[in-house]
Amino acid sequence: MLTTNLPAVFRARRRTLFVTSALVALLCAVALAVLPRKYVASAEILYDVKASDPIVGAMLSAQLLPSYLATQIDLISSERMAREVIRDLRLEAEPRAHDEWESSVDDGVPFESYYAGELLRYLDAKVGKQSNVITVSFKDRDPERAARIANAFVDTYFRLDLALKRSSAERYADWYDEQLDDLRRNVDLTQKKVIDFQRETGLISADEKSSNDLDYLNNLSSELADVQKERAAGQARLQTSVSADSATESFASSTIQALRADVARTSAELSAREGALGSAHPDVQAIRTRLEVLNAQLAKETGRLARSMVRSAEVAHEQDRVLRQTVDQQRERILELQEQRARLATLLRDAKSAQAAYDNALARKSQASLESKQSENTAKLFTHADAPYKPSSPKLSVLAILAVMLTALSGIAATLFHEWRDPRVRSIDDLVSFTELPVMRLDWRIEPNRRKPDHAR
Repeated sequence: MLTTNLPAVFRARRRTLFVTSALVALLCAVALAVLPRKYVASAEILYDVKASDPIVGAMLSAQLLPSYLATQIDLISSERMAREVIRDLRLEAEPRAHDEWESSVDDGVPFESYYAGELLRYLDAKVGKQSNVITVSFKDRDPERAARIANAFVDTYFRLDLALKRSSAERYADWYDEQLDDLRRNVDLTQKKVIDFQRETGLISADEKSSNDLDYLNNLSSELADVQKERAAGQARLQTSVSADSATESFASSTIQALRADVARTSAELSAREGALGSAHPDVQAIRTRLEVLNAQLAKETGRLARSMVRSAEVAHEQDRVLRQTVDQQRERILELQEQRARLATLLRDAKSAQAAYDNALARKSQASLESKQSENTAKLFTHADAPYKPSSPKLSVLAILAVMLTALSGIAATLFHEWRDPRVRSIDDLVSFTELPVMRLDWRIEPNRRKPDHAR
């Protein structure tokens, strides 16, 4: 049974409180003194997303930056990177590393495999929120060693990242170099097809605007239409000139017109004289003879005109036939030329595509060759790791506060435990609680300056 008067308990058992607290404080001080110090050295790598690639000229997209940085963190924290650091720093020859490997529980594990895991266990690579900087930290009890290994990881990352880019670029360059031979042969083949087709057809260009064949066909068609119109008009004149009484074509010839006038005048004169003198009169006979001569001349001229019109119709018919044949031939030639131009355009497109593929492959091969020779990384060293002068663990201020709290709690706990094991009556309430009897009267017969006894029965 514990008393409820704790201040009295602590005053009475202050020796237990102070001794226990002192012992715990001493133990905490010893523990703080013997706890191994851990130092963290950090180096920082900066990735500038606004800087373009010196070879390609392209910039890293801001949307792809988080995944790119995560990939770089995986590369830094990879086992291959740790093995490279072990080789660069020659940690196998370091006594401490060798002793740790020999004391490991995994027998038969190669040194690099074991110690690569140990390095990665104390390595931390992370990127800040909304940041383009990767922080590479290494924890070790030796500050100089922590800084040396952190810098080694960064240097190895730069070297390995550049080596990977060069190796990949070299493979691409070799592959493009192999493809260039086939592409060059394809270019030569397509160009030879174009030249052979141009030599065979005589075409130089596939552009229809560069040829006068269509204009020539249009001119022939217009000329054929004119000839057909003249032929139709000639046939109409020929049909109307068949009748001797028709005067339609007589006006086309001044000779026939004059003869028809003379015939009309002579016929009128003959009719007048014959009515007056009679048909046997010599003057009438002379007029009749002159009329016959005029009719003969008129018939002769009319026949000559008819024969001329027939010849003109025949010439027009022949011209129509020749022009029709020429137009048909020209039309066939244009269709053939269009087909040849279409074929030439196809060959030219094939040649252009082959040349474009070759030029693109040549440019990519040149780009890959340049990338295989680049000597700088896109990432830059922002902060070099220096040996820290303050340990990152243990946190002495936090541990000191915890030690003070533990010391106080230990002293209090020990005092209360001692009181619980050996209780004392330290107040009226304790007496009532202990004896379970009512208090009749209080009678303290102890002088004020004298020390009260520690207990009362």
